[in-house]
Amino acid sequence: MNINLAELIGVISGRDWEWTAESVTRILGNQGWSRQAPVLHRIPFVDADGHCASLYLDGNNLPALEVVLESSANPSLLSPIEYEELVDSYYGKFEQSVSEVSEILGTPAFNDGSASNEFPSDQDALWLALWNLGKFRLMIQQKHEGREIPFRLCLVVAPHPEPK
Repeated sequence: MNINLAELIGVISGRDWEWTAESVTRILGNQGWSRQAPVLHRIPFVDADGHCASLYLDGNNLPALEVVLESSANPSLLSPIEYEELVDSYYGKFEQSVSEVSEILGTPAFNDGSASNEFPSDQDALWLALWNLGKFRLMIQQKHEGREIPFRLCLVVAPHPEPK
C-alpha cells in the first residue's frame, strides 16, 4: 500500500464535511488531488503518485468518496490456485488496514462481511469495517465484483444513511 493511511485518516477525520461535490472537490484539491473529467455519476481524482479517488454523486448530494488504497491486476488471468491466494492476500490487506485505522480511531462500530445481518445496506463490499465520525462514516472496504474485475482495497467516506 503506497498511500499513507494514517495521514489520510488525519485529513479526513479532521474535517467538518459539507456533503456537496464542490466542498469535497475543494478539500481534495487542497490536498493535491487533481480533478479529472466526470464519468457518468462519478468524478475521478488522481494524486501526484497516481492514486485514484472518486466522488460518487446523486444529484448534488454526495453519497460517497472512495479512495483506492490498492488494486490487483486482472484476476481472470490467474490459475484457480493463484486466484485463491489473491483472495487470501486481499483479506489480509483488509485486516491490516483495519488494524492501522483502529490504532487511530479505536474499535470499529462494525467489522464483518457482506453476509452479516448488520452489514450497512447502502454499501457494496465483501468485507467492511466502519467508524462513525460525527456527520459521516469512515470505512475500510475490500471489494471484488467478479472474477474478471480487479480486487480493490478502499477507504470510503459517506454520510449516514437517511432514516427510512
